[in-house]
Amino acid sequence: NAIWRRKPLIIGTTILFATLFYLAAWSQPERYTAGASVVLSAREQRVASSQDQVVSDLKLNSQIVETEVAVLRSARLMEEVVDSVGIERFAGIDPANQPPSLMNRAVGLITSNFSAQILGAPSASEQELALGPEMPEGGAGAEPMGLSEEELAFRRIVDTLRDGANVWQTGESYVIEVGVQTLAPELSALVANEMLSVY
Repeated sequence: NAIWRRKPLIIGTTILFATLFYLAAWSQPERYTAGASVVLSAREQRVASSQDQVVSDLKLNSQIVETEVAVLRSARLMEEVVDSVGIERFAGIDPANQPPSLMNRAVGLITSNFSAQILGAPSASEQELALGPEMPEGGAGAEPMGLSEEELAFRRIVDTLRDGANVWQTGESYVIEVGVQTLAPELSALVANEMLSVY
């Protein structure tokens, strides 16, 4: 029957995905997490009106705590962290400086060969020979949105740090925890502490 005829394809696909999952787990780089915490406290807030009078005091509540958590999670705060520490300290986590992972290379190779053999599609190497090297959108050397390489690196680093950062409220308390995960333990601790310092 039809299922029996497709048995080799089903078995091959199963082996393929099992291999990909194994490669994904095996090729993940080691990451380090550092944490820091801050305790919010009620304080008097002086708000100047047109008559320069004290309008109200700031009372801590869940909405205010959630707002402070959002501030710590914001891109603006992480941008200030990168500026404060110095962008050169983050060269090691810039995705543009990372070699293609074993997982990505394996997926590309297996997918290309699988398509070529099963579907009759040209392999990646054949496509490159036919079409030439892939060009960036807008022509050779074009920079997305007209940004300089330094600005692009800055954005990549900020995005990478935000992806590795986690901010949460401890229960119903006024304690906010910050966790940062990077490829280096010293860098994780530095970013976590600097986030609270900038905050």
